[in-house]
Amino acid sequence: QNGMWLQFFVNQDAIYSIEFSLLDSLVDDIQEFDPRSFSIFMGNQLGRPILNSFNQPILDNLIEVSVLITGENDGVFNSGDKIIFYGHGPSGFDLKSEGIEWIQNVYFSSNSCWLFIPDNEQYRGKRVNLAEQPNSGILLDYGISSHHLESDLINLEASGIEWVGNPIPSGGSQPIVLDLGKPKLGAYTSISARFRGHSLTKSSLPSHQLSLTFGSVNGEQLGPLTSWIGNSSRQFSLVTESINLNEGVNIFYIRNLSTDNDSYPYLDYFEIDYGRELNFGLNYEFQTPISNQDLRLSFSGEKPSDIRLWNISDPANIIGYEIDDEGFCNITPHFNDQNRYSLFSESNLNSIKVLTLLNNLSFSLLRQENLQADYIIVGPDRFRNEAEDLLSLRSPSIYANIEQIYLEF
Repeated sequence: QNGMWLQFFVNQDAIYSIEFSLLDSLVDDIQEFDPRSFSIFMGNQLGRPILNSFNQPILDNLIEVSVLITGENDGVFNSGDKIIFYGHGPSGFDLKSEGIEWIQNVYFSSNSCWLFIPDNEQYRGKRVNLAEQPNSGILLDYGISSHHLESDLINLEASGIEWVGNPIPSGGSQPIVLDLGKPKLGAYTSISARFRGHSLTKSSLPSHQLSLTFGSVNGEQLGPLTSWIGNSSRQFSLVTESINLNEGVNIFYIRNLSTDNDSYPYLDYFEIDYGRELNFGLNYEFQTPISNQDLRLSFSGEKPSDIRLWNISDPANIIGYEIDDEGFCNITPHFNDQNRYSLFSESNLNSIKVLTLLNNLSFSLLRQENLQADYIIVGPDRFRNEAEDLLSLRSPSIYANIEQIYLEF
């Protein structure tokens, strides 16, 4: 379809908004457009990295995602209206068949997204659908929240995609600081971490021995020691109900107990899944510990007038739920065994600050089955003129600029 394409970027999973004031500053007579026709698109991986495998099918380059536009029913986008959507960052938690999994993107630090305003105002964009809710369910007052820390500061041995965080020298320690909301007393906590062995001298294979404590460097050890030799990686995992997490700041410490002075392992990532009470307050995401059954979620605290609960299991097809005035919400899981939810207030959203209107766009210059060439030059668009002589010599040939490749693929 013909229309205006406005590009913007998101860098993490969260609920975002595009305010009227931003669009009004970019689009002449924005109030003349019917907001019911507005759409938001993301790449076919929704910002996540493409798998490193051969013979992959070429998928559609853009996927429309569900949005909520407040005040759109009158057919006018005016002051006070806004576009609300679930933004998928380059890295984040995805639902897999075996459960939740963190996907780390080592190629990009933001996800390119598009707001499309069509010339045809009869077109209707994809919207967040309200679910049909059951009359009852298993009462549940807590969910599972997950946090993942992965800094990717150092590229060991210039190995391309092998990125790690800070080192933990022999006799030293590294704090892990987490801000956790409303931990549920007595609920299970799951902790996992990955380490990469390393030596201060290239000629040695040092012995490493790491311990994890909570609250202080000399606090009680959590789980077994992680011991190994050399430069290979090691995984730590622990499931326990004996940790009394704090509401707010929680500090874990990783200590290197090795007596080998060459021991210099790196922290790759640290992840925690914990039970958190369901309450009204700050925005947060959670899973339910019970699957494949109707549930009656119980949220504590005073219900804000603009609170919303979305099922974000499929980020392209969001489902919304109604929460009653007593803080109860009956739900039926919609996506296999695992479902993921976001509770948020419309007045506390991540606001998109920059939109770029791009003209004369084509998403199919390179996506043509009948496009044939014996010679392909890939490079920035600014070098196209310098390549003309070589293109003529190697005809039939094409120049595929990097900007267009990113746009289409």
